Amino acid sequence: MKRLLLVSAATIAFVVPGAGLRAADMAVKAPPAPAYVPPPSVNWTGFYIGGNIGGGAATETITDVSGLTVGSLSELSFIAGGQIGYNYQFTPNWILGVEAFFDGIAGNNNSNLTFFVPAAGSFFQASAKADWVTTVAARFGYTSPAVP
Repeated sequence: MKRLLLVSAATIAFVVPGAGLRAADMAVKAPPAPAYVPPPSVNWTGFYIGGNIGGGAATETITDVSGLTVGSLSELSFIAGGQIGYNYQFTPNWILGVEAFFDGIAGNNNSNLTFFVPAAGSFFQASAKADWVTTVAARFGYTSPAVP
């Protein structure tokens, strides 16, 4: 009877999974690593609007019809304004866009110069004043791919 009990216990220990004892120093298998998930890509498509401030400098040289330089004007001004635009990203990394920019020029930025032209035998007056500046620009570019 004792022999039957010993054989039955030994059979259960080796045949039934998890019923036997395991060594404390036995390696435990780690769970599998999660599948690679790429970072979200950057999308440049959309409208934008912004503001800017800065300064401007201008220098004008006055030359008469004979090629003689009769004077020059220069001025510094504060400028401020804004821009608005739209970008469209196609394929993974190519971008098309358009931007309009407008700045007003502040301050007393007008300059006057009176000069004598010998060929005409007369005095003349030249003036320069800037009130605003604007541009419209197209954009075509390439953005680098996202780094994992």
